[in-house]
Amino acid sequence: MTNINFIYILVFFLISFLFFNFYLKFSIEKKINDKNDFNVGYGNTPTGAGIIFLIIFFLGSICLFSIDQNFKSFLPNRFYLFYFSILLLGIISFYDDMKPLDPILRLVIQFILIFISTSCLDFSNIILPLKLSMLLAIIIWIYLINITNFIDGLDCFLATHVLFFILNIFLIKYYLNLDIFSFYLSIIFFPIILAFIFYNKPVAKLYMGDAGSIILGYFIGFCLLELILAKHYLLAISIYIYPLIDCTITLIKKVCKGYYPWARLFDYHFLAPVIKGKKSHSFVLKINMVFLLINIFLVFMQIKISSLFFFLNCVFTIIHLLIYRKNS
Repeated sequence: MTNINFIYILVFFLISFLFFNFYLKFSIEKKINDKNDFNVGYGNTPTGAGIIFLIIFFLGSICLFSIDQNFKSFLPNRFYLFYFSILLLGIISFYDDMKPLDPILRLVIQFILIFISTSCLDFSNIILPLKLSMLLAIIIWIYLINITNFIDGLDCFLATHVLFFILNIFLIKYYLNLDIFSFYLSIIFFPIILAFIFYNKPVAKLYMGDAGSIILGYFIGFCLLELILAKHYLLAISIYIYPLIDCTITLIKKVCKGYYPWARLFDYHFLAPVIKGKKSHSFVLKINMVFLLINIFLVFMQIKISSLFFFLNCVFTIIHLLIYRKNS
């Protein structure tokens, strides 16, 4: 990471902090509050702060494009489609925060935009037929967008997962020296997430809403697919392993019971202690932070020593799930 990157992170952390502070006052004035049927928070907390993610993302991209020559060289093929898709997803998701859209309509919009976005990926190293590769990429990307949205249920839970996801991208870039656009995307999102944590930590003053979680899911989906296409399959799973395992187990159980995958049953493992009234948001966050520290250590060991540490990561993730269930 260059001096330019460090200066960028510092400056945009301050800019993000100020923008979130402005949005907090604006959302209170306009009464843009969380309207969930079952609020696992502490009341009418302002939401929709994800629109700030979108604004800062574009400001940051323009800034890096202007000051960092390396950023230009790492831009993916047809990068304008990437930016068009994330812009449209952010705007539609912010509208969804104000006036909920039909889940089927949201899924159709996601499919169209992700289909367009696959042109930004390089499938040349994949031995599967191109159309099959694109289809799998679309399914994986849409799935990652939605499970990222699903785990946005407790104060700072998703924000800390994204923070450590970014740190893992930095770790992978440094030790494997991969030429990936995900590295620069992570630099752009890093100060945004850091600033947001100050407003989202228990007791949360501000929620990101779908406008934030969908944008982050799009970002995470692109990063993981870029790692998969670079043939780092286990690393791709490892750096986002908790949401993948928790949401996959829960969605399978939900469908088996006859519910739609998007049914709001609040049955994810990490929600259980709070839903049952046994523990607070802070308790879940502390457990989550311990897991994320173990996870980044195991990812490091996976890079430096052996891919077998992936299986140890899976074991610790299952233990993580069981701790939440035990405390519910």
